[in-house]
Amino acid sequence: MAGPDLFFVKHLGKGSFGSVGLYQGLRFDGTVIYVAVKTSDGQHAESLFREVQILSEFKGCPRIVQCYNTRVKASLNPFNGCVEYKIPLEYAPGGSLMSFITKFKDNKLPDPMIKYFTRMLLQGLATIHAHGYVHCDLKPENILVFPTFVNNINGTWSSSFELKISDFGLSVY
Repeated sequence: MAGPDLFFVKHLGKGSFGSVGLYQGLRFDGTVIYVAVKTSDGQHAESLFREVQILSEFKGCPRIVQCYNTRVKASLNPFNGCVEYKIPLEYAPGGSLMSFITKFKDNKLPDPMIKYFTRMLLQGLATIHAHGYVHCDLKPENILVFPTFVNNINGTWSSSFELKISDFGLSVY
């Protein structure tokens, strides 16, 4: 969580119920880690509490963004004196699907990539629905892109992308 071991790096985005910031820290072995921290004020904290509860049911699901805690942390904002509520989430270096799409000519993904991405999204939705939930806010801004690198048999590296569904604050059971 954003505390003495994690330090704010930059603002990643803002939504209806709060904002997301990138934080950096060190693991015990000295490797650098990045965490996306979703922050909300007291007026919208209920959304974070619901999201943590839902994400705890999806631990280890490969198509759902992972939450690193089972509780919402409340802390005092030193700048405005208000209580903030925070949850630590898996950081997506590729950003949202919306920002990813804009990197392509005419904002169009290649057909093979669309097929690949559609399969991943359907896998995520099948998992969500199998747990009895409806996401209610599925859009490119709430789909996160995770670059992956694979060492091929011949020793070359190739890159690919994994998609994960995020933002469960409006989900219903």
